[in-house]
Amino acid sequence: MANIIGKSGAWKSVSKNMASIGFQIQEISDISKILTEEKSKAIEAEETKEKLLEKEKQDFSQKNKELDEGYQKAVDRNKGKIIENANRIVAKIHQLQEPVSFFKKPKQKIQLARKRRELKKFKQKSIDYLEDLKSKRDTERKRLAGQYKAKVFEIEGKARNIKFNVEMLQNLLASPELVGALAELKMIKKLRSLPNNYYVLNDVQLSLEKAMRFDNKWRKTAQIDTLVISPAGIFVIEVKNWSKEFTQTDNYHNPYDQVKWAAYLCYKQTGIKSRSIIAHTGNIPPKLEGSYAKALPINEVNGYILYFREKIISDEKIGRIANQLNQKRYLL
Repeated sequence: MANIIGKSGAWKSVSKNMASIGFQIQEISDISKILTEEKSKAIEAEETKEKLLEKEKQDFSQKNKELDEGYQKAVDRNKGKIIENANRIVAKIHQLQEPVSFFKKPKQKIQLARKRRELKKFKQKSIDYLEDLKSKRDTERKRLAGQYKAKVFEIEGKARNIKFNVEMLQNLLASPELVGALAELKMIKKLRSLPNNYYVLNDVQLSLEKAMRFDNKWRKTAQIDTLVISPAGIFVIEVKNWSKEFTQTDNYHNPYDQVKWAAYLCYKQTGIKSRSIIAHTGNIPPKLEGSYAKALPINEVNGYILYFREKIISDEKIGRIANQLNQKRYLL
């Protein structure tokens, strides 16, 4: 059994996306299982949401009703007292308006003026008091409305989160990342059966210290799906799981170009002959002119690798090269 180092890059991306919505997965099948569970939860959450929203609506309506009733009672109760006190002042004013002797008139005018000011002040104070009652009621209404809105948001949020999870999982199941992961995992599983002195490195990142011109393009980095280090040399494998329709578009990086550049970087780094393989599930674009890459169905890759029997690397050196390349990034 070959030595497997690292995981599929596409699978790591899928796992990261799953972790972002709170799920840890071990296998591809876990996604479908989780989706089924989340769909069931979504139905339950929707039913619970409707019940809770109706209850909150009723509670909110009842609290507002009680608030309005309390306000009205306070207004009615205080209006009675206000009218009673105002009538007492008005009665005193009427009493002071009764005819008096010439000599008492100045004093009467002063007393009337005071009472009229008292009445005016009392009316304003009563208006302010009733306005204050109304303001407090309105403030409490706003508080209740805010509280109700927050509750509704919380209730809807729980159902919304589960619905979001369902949509995310459905999108993930149809995503290019998962399609790619399926092929890469299949390739890794096949390569596992290679002899135990073979090393299989996955999701290898290569980087130059400075960009260089290669095939009329400035390049600095390369990402390799899988590297196999064998006694016969290094095999750079680009894994593709494309549909026939997709290969007829121009919306992709040409795999022949990718693998050629990656193989060159491997050779520059190790000095070991590096062969290029495009492992596919049945659909790849036409080979570029001058490409030496071998395009093979995934099931035929092991046979091609084992075909090369000349031993140009010792087992000890294979291990050293594997350790050298098993860096997240290195400079040439």
